[in-house]
Amino acid sequence: MTERGRWARLWGRLWGRSGKVAPGGRPAQGTPALGAPPRPDLNLLPVVQSLRVCAPGFALGQGQGERRGPGAGAGLEFAEHRPYQPGDDLRHLDPHAYLRLQQLLVRTFHADRDQELVIALDLSGSMDAGQPRKLDHGASVALGLAAAALNGRDTLDLRLVTATPTRPVLGRDRSALGPLVAALSAARPGGEATVASALAGRRRRADRAVLISDVLLEDAPLLDALRALRAAGERPLLVHVLAPEDLDPGREGLLPDGENELIDAESGERLRAGVDRRLREAWAAEARAWLDRVERSCQLIGVQRVCTGTRTPLPAFFSSTLRRAGLLQ
Repeated sequence: MTERGRWARLWGRLWGRSGKVAPGGRPAQGTPALGAPPRPDLNLLPVVQSLRVCAPGFALGQGQGERRGPGAGAGLEFAEHRPYQPGDDLRHLDPHAYLRLQQLLVRTFHADRDQELVIALDLSGSMDAGQPRKLDHGASVALGLAAAALNGRDTLDLRLVTATPTRPVLGRDRSALGPLVAALSAARPGGEATVASALAGRRRRADRAVLISDVLLEDAPLLDALRALRAAGERPLLVHVLAPEDLDPGREGLLPDGENELIDAESGERLRAGVDRRLREAWAAEARAWLDRVERSCQLIGVQRVCTGTRTPLPAFFSSTLRRAGLLQ
C-alpha cells in the first residue's frame, strides 16, 4: 500500500472510531477555548415563546396536566356516554340525551395528564469543535426545546451526556429556565460519554425523547445510543448537529498541504499526516459514508432524524424544520 493510501485508510478509521479528529494549531480568533462551557443563544427564547411540544398520542404522565391522557378521568374533554350507575355524580347526567332517548346517560371525560420531554445533550469532546462550536449550537437547540416544553407546562427532564455524571435538570414551568441555563453554563465538556449512562435511572418512558449530538461513533456505540434513546421515550428524535469541518475540513482551510498533526478530540491520540488533495478527498468520502451509516442506523432502530448545521439560523430550524418533523406546534 502506498504511503498516501495508508494515511487515508488510517484517517478514515480514526474518524469512525473516535469522533472528531481536529487538526492541531491555534484556534481562530473568537473561538472559545477547548473545554469552555456551552454558550446557548439566549436570544432564541423570545422566538420560541409561542411554540409548544406536540403530543405524540395520549400523554403518559401520572400527574395532573394539560394533555389528553388514556381512559376516563377528571378532564375537560368529552370522551363518551355510558349508562347511569348508582353513585355517579348527578352533575354528569346528560339531560339532552334523556330527552331524546329516555335513558339516563352519564357524560365521561378524558383524563388530563402531564406530558414529559426528555432531552439528552451530548457534551462529549467531539462536540467541542467547529466554528461556531457544535457544543454551543446544540446547547441552543436544547434550550429552545426546553422552553417550548415549559411553555405548555410539560414536564422537562434535561440530561447532560458527559464523562462525569451530572444531575438532571427538572422543571414544569418557565421558572426552570434559570436553573437550566445555570447548569449549561457550569457544564464541562470533554472526554467520552454514553447516552445510556446519561439516561440511566429513569423509571418510565417519557412521551418524547430527543438526543442532540453529532453521533461521531462507531457502529456498535451508535446503535447503543439510539437504542437507549428509543427506550427513553415515545417517538424518539435525533437532532444531528453537523459542522462544516466535519464534512469537508479542506474547504474550511483546516487541512493545508504538507505535514499536519491530528489530535483526537476525545482520546487525545495524535497522528502526523502528510496532507494533499487525495487525502482531503478521502476524508470527504468517509464523511459521506458515515452520514449514510447514521441514517441507516436510525431507520433500523426506529429513531426519527433531523439535521442542523452549526451555521443554520436557529429561528428557521425551530419554526420550520422541527414543526415539519412533528415535534413542535
